Amino acid sequence: MDLYRLILFKIEDEYRSTGLSNLQIDGYDIETIAYHCDLLFEAGLIKSYKPTYANDGIYFLVSVL
Repeated sequence: MDLYRLILFKIEDEYRSTGLSNLQIDGYDIETIAYHCDLLFEAGLIKSYKPTYANDGIYFLVSVL
């Protein structure tokens, strides 16, 4: 529950009209933060979320094959 709050506070503090980049929270790895952002998105608490760190490589490979 604490990580959800930390993410929402971080979004409130650092959000710009272009979005957020490199969301980092001390004590949590990027995979854990990304998972919790996905859950916040599914719950309707944030408007959009696209974890690009894991999927861009596969989309590139599919596009060139």
